Amino acid sequence: YEERGNKLHLMSDFDAEARKEAGNSWFGGWAGDCFDKVVCDPVREQVYYRNSHVFDLKTGESLGSFSPKTQCVFDDMAFDKRGYMHLHFNPCFFGQGVGRVDPSRAQVETDKSGNKMLQYPECPYDYGVEARGWLGSLPVKDQPGAKGFQDGLGVTMRGEIVSESNIYYVPKMEEEGLALAIEGGTARKQSGAYDDSRRNSYDFLMNEIMEKQKRGEEIYSIKRKPGIPLSGGTAWTYDANGELRRECAVIAGDLVNGVQMDEDHGIYFINARPRLFNEKSFLYGKAGKFGTNNRTHPFTGTLIKTAPDKECSVVLTGASVPVDELPKRPPEVAALNYMSDAYMNKGSWCWVEGADWLYAGASPIVDVGCSCPRQHLGLDWYKRVYVPEAYRHSIGILDTSGNLIMHVGSYGNFDDAPGGKNGAKPGAEDIRIMLTRFISATDNYLVYGDWAEKLVVLKLAYQAEETVGIGGK
Repeated sequence: YEERGNKLHLMSDFDAEARKEAGNSWFGGWAGDCFDKVVCDPVREQVYYRNSHVFDLKTGESLGSFSPKTQCVFDDMAFDKRGYMHLHFNPCFFGQGVGRVDPSRAQVETDKSGNKMLQYPECPYDYGVEARGWLGSLPVKDQPGAKGFQDGLGVTMRGEIVSESNIYYVPKMEEEGLALAIEGGTARKQSGAYDDSRRNSYDFLMNEIMEKQKRGEEIYSIKRKPGIPLSGGTAWTYDANGELRRECAVIAGDLVNGVQMDEDHGIYFINARPRLFNEKSFLYGKAGKFGTNNRTHPFTGTLIKTAPDKECSVVLTGASVPVDELPKRPPEVAALNYMSDAYMNKGSWCWVEGADWLYAGASPIVDVGCSCPRQHLGLDWYKRVYVPEAYRHSIGILDTSGNLIMHVGSYGNFDDAPGGKNGAKPGAEDIRIMLTRFISATDNYLVYGDWAEKLVVLKLAYQAEETVGIGGK
């Protein structure tokens, strides 16, 4: 609006522009929250947005909205080569578990407005368990604490699963789990932002634990080893038939932002700890405020790939169960709640045992507490990794050895983004990004959600392509 005299005159109607631009693919206003997930179905070359809306990658056509035929509340989804969809349930609003459904057997209904609604029936895991209406779901160990949702699900082409599970229960050391669960609120309280311990979700967890213990059920806790975190983010792996492959394949602690796994059982995950170089955090002193000389230190996460089929754990300098001797190599990441020099000391140093490589700059990401403002990485069937880099308004593309192939994108607003008034047109390579958090890819497409309020699809072109037959034909 523009003020003219005593009246406001409409200069631009953003909602009307968005509706006109989207056409038949309009699916409502942009939420801008933590659930704007973007997940590709590489088999059918489709993309799912917000765990509901389905689009054709080639045409952008809306194919309808989906839901599992068996009722559930889920946080994440992933696809295997057979086209099955795997769903990671929310333990707070539904219950622990990972389920599998079959989109090829979808039941299609149409509402009064002509919108298609797709329902996918369950395809039970052979070694799954019956629970809450599902015939064969994986009995994962997720716990609500700082939040109800969990932080990622990855599936290989063969259908093997890696599932992130937050563990907050630390028997006989309950304050350890409580401290992590309310850490975000505690940090804000200490900074003077507001006075709120935010322990409601943790109290819910403890009440649930006591009820289960009364029924004689076992409550999972991380096995105590010197140096490792006893609460926070972990990752578990399962075979395609649902058998547990490795308990706590990753013990990262604090916050994990997305997990993936390749066919060699290397696990990719982002941890909310900044990478260290020469004992200084990545981007140390590289930020500030206009008009001042004060230099600040941006908080970014670290993308970590584990060695194939190996356990991986973060070793803490100040672990609750101290390690006899810390690693002799330079520290690799830092456990920090405040990006200030007062906290950047040896007490924050950490090492990542079992890692294949580390990559700095994963962002946006929060340091403690509830990770509602979060991001997820992408991994395609060629083992290329796609990581959000909010600090430079780009997406980093890496090979499976951790080498940077290229950065995609530079700063742009709504009008500059692909499809915008001044943005790249189909076929162009001038990609502008405001803020991307959720990324997914196939062998032909890269898809990301941009906080400039767009779902962007990029076609991947190759310098050289060759098609070969099987058996020399």
